[in-house]
Amino acid sequence: MIQAELTSITKQIDAGLLADIERHDNLWAQWNRIVAETGENDPRIPALSEETSELANRIVATPAHTVAGRNGKMRVVEREELESWDSLGLIETIQELDAERIAAG
Repeated sequence: MIQAELTSITKQIDAGLLADIERHDNLWAQWNRIVAETGENDPRIPALSEETSELANRIVATPAHTVAGRNGKMRVVEREELESWDSLGLIETIQELDAERIAAG
């Protein structure tokens, strides 16, 4: 009973992160559909780009407490190619902190 309650609480802690990841996934899919239909010059692309970038930044900065949260976060990091600009190794540090948090949970 106690373990089930702890699992439920942990999932609730990641609820905002998981919602942001789902929103990012949906926007990314929308972006891909638009590009396939009308190309990169579609006037909707700049707004999608801005929103996905803002979401990606928030997702990366949000601590993950579950494997699902961590996996979703890493999918966003890979999709947005965030490690390519991370000369300080912040993404790696965030991954390590997430792994420690999940292991302790």
